[in-house]
Amino acid sequence: MAVDDELVALLGNPHDPENPVGYRSCLKADERGEILREGERRLTDFGLGAEFVPADMGGRLRTLDRTVALLRAVYARDPALGLGFGLTSLIAAVNVWAAGEGALRREAADVLLGRGRIASAYHEFAHGSDIAAAELAASPECGGYVLTGHKEVVTNIGRAEAILVYARTSPAPGPRSHSLFLLRSAELPAGAVRRHHRYPSVGMRSVQLGGLDFDRCRVVADRRVGSEGAGLEIALRSFQVTRTVIPGVLTGILDTALRMALRYALDRRLYGRPVIALPRVRAVLADVYGDLLLAETFARVAVRALHLLPEQAVMHAAAVKYLVPQMIVAGVNNLAGLLGGSSYLREGEHAYFQKLVRDVQPSTFGHASGISCLMSLLTYLPAIGRTARQNRPRLPTEEMFRPTAPLPDLAWERLGLRGGDVDDLFMLPLTDVPLPERCAEVVEAIEAERTSLAERYAGLSPEDRGAAARVSAYELARRYTIVLAASSCVGVWRHRTSNDANATATAGALVRAAHLLDRNREMSTQVRENLLDEATQRIESHARLCDPG
Repeated sequence: MAVDDELVALLGNPHDPENPVGYRSCLKADERGEILREGERRLTDFGLGAEFVPADMGGRLRTLDRTVALLRAVYARDPALGLGFGLTSLIAAVNVWAAGEGALRREAADVLLGRGRIASAYHEFAHGSDIAAAELAASPECGGYVLTGHKEVVTNIGRAEAILVYARTSPAPGPRSHSLFLLRSAELPAGAVRRHHRYPSVGMRSVQLGGLDFDRCRVVADRRVGSEGAGLEIALRSFQVTRTVIPGVLTGILDTALRMALRYALDRRLYGRPVIALPRVRAVLADVYGDLLLAETFARVAVRALHLLPEQAVMHAAAVKYLVPQMIVAGVNNLAGLLGGSSYLREGEHAYFQKLVRDVQPSTFGHASGISCLMSLLTYLPAIGRTARQNRPRLPTEEMFRPTAPLPDLAWERLGLRGGDVDDLFMLPLTDVPLPERCAEVVEAIEAERTSLAERYAGLSPEDRGAAARVSAYELARRYTIVLAASSCVGVWRHRTSNDANATATAGALVRAAHLLDRNREMSTQVRENLLDEATQRIESHARLCDPG
C-alpha cells in the first residue's frame, strides 16, 4: 500500500458535496478567506506534524520520499491546506534539525508532536529572495540579543506556537552577518512585538499571511540556532532540503487539474461531438500528461539523490526547484485554456478549477524564486562543464532511480554549499540502454545537447556567474535543468524492475523534455494517443496518474 493511501482515505471523496474536506468545502473556505478547519483537524488526527520530526526524536521522519508523498496528497486536495498546515512548519523545522542544539531540537519536536506549528520569518519586502541583505537586527546586548525591525509575508504568524526568525547579528557585509533564532510565541515580551494586519492575497486565500514588527524585543542567547553568524549557511543548507521537497509536492496540483480537465473534455459537447474528440484538445491533454510524468520523475529522483548524493544536492535542489514549478504553472494554465470560460467561473460544476489556477501561481517564486535558482546554478556550471567535457560518463547508484529501494538517513552534515565539479545525474549515459519505441532519436538529441552544454559551461566568464549575468547565461542554466530531468527518466527506465515498466510514460516524458529544449520538436500522434488513452483509463479507474516506477 502506498504511504499516502491512509491520508487520502482520511480526507474522503473530494467530489462528495457533503464532505467537509471535499472540493466544495475547500472552495467555500477559499471564498471566505478562512482556514479549512475540518481539513486541519483531520491532518492533526493523522499526525502530520510527526512526519516533520526525525524518528530519533519521536517522529516519523526517516526519508523525504515519504514526506513528499504525504504532502503531495494534501496539495492535490487543497494547496492552501497543504501550505498553511504542513509545508510551512517543515520549512522552518529543517533549520533546527540541521544545526540546532539538543534543547532547541527537543522544543521544536515537542511543538510539532504536540499538534502545533512553526512559522518561518525570513523575508522582507525590500529584499525579496536576497536574504543576505535582510535588515531585521538582532543586536548583541547583555549576554543576549535585542531584535529591532520587521518581517513580512510570514505564514501562520498569528497562530504558530513557535517562530524561526532570520536576523542580522552584525552590521558588517559578508556571509557571517546573520543568525537564526527559534522563538516561542507565548514568551515574546508584551509590547515588544506587533503583528501586522493579515495580507490579503489573490491565490492561497485560506493561508494566513502576516508580518511582525520587533521593537527592542529581548531574546536570550540560547534561542539562537547554531553559532552566531551561521544563519545564512544554515539557511542555504536547509534550502537544499526544502527546494527538493517542494517540487514533488506541487505536482499534486497539476494532477488534480488534469483530472478535472480530462473529465470536462469527456463530458462536454461542442460542435455536435465530445470536446475530447477535437485534435487540439487531445494534444493539450497528452502534452500536459507528459509534462506531469516528466516533472514527477525528476522530482522523485532529486529527492532520492538528496539522500544518496548529498554533496551534489545544492545543484539538484536549484535545478528541480526551478524547472518543476515552471512546468506545473504552465500545465495548469494550458488546461485553463482548454476549459475556456469554465476555468474562471467561481460557481458551478467546474468552479474549483479557478482556485487551482490562482493557488498555483505563487509556486514559481514562493520560498525561492526561479531566477534565484538559476543564478545559483551559474556558480557551479563551469566546473561541471569542465568535468563533463572529459567525456567520462558516470553511473549513479541504482537506488536513485528505484522508488521502492531503501534509502539511508539524510546526512545533514554532508549537505555542502560549494557544490563540486561533478554532477552524476548530468553525466549519466543516455544512449547505452535499449529505450522505448520512438525514443532513440529524442534521447540522441538530448545527449548532443548535453555535450554542447558542457563546452559552453566550461567557457562561462566570471561576469556570467552572478546576478548580472547575460540572458544567454541564464538560458544555459535553464537547459541544464531540462537535461537533468531527461536523465532522471532514462535512469528510471534503465533500472526498471520488470519488463512491464511503463514505456508509454517514459516516451511521453522524454519527448516533452526534448520539446523544452527545442520547441519545434512535437510529440508524434501515436505517442500522444497512447498517453491520452492511458490517462483516461487511469482516471476512470481511479488509479494513480503517475506510477512510482
